[in-house]
Amino acid sequence: MTADRRRILIRAIAAQAHVDVALRASIGARCLLCLAVIAPGARQYELEVGQSTVIVDENCYKTSLQDIVEARPDAAI
Repeated sequence: MTADRRRILIRAIAAQAHVDVALRASIGARCLLCLAVIAPGARQYELEVGQSTVIVDENCYKTSLQDIVEARPDAAI
């Protein structure tokens, strides 16, 4: 069940034309991908996806979302 939820969330983020990302210090939020608590003071990424904010820890952002969010459709190949 968790893998399905994770896959759906990643697809929803990838479907967005534009995603704003903010890097902040956590106050103890939970990562929406792996569901782990982000330690207070640790880096957390806040992705504005449509009308929602998706909070993820640094590991999940770098391993699952960074390439999707930072991809540029007009980049030269």
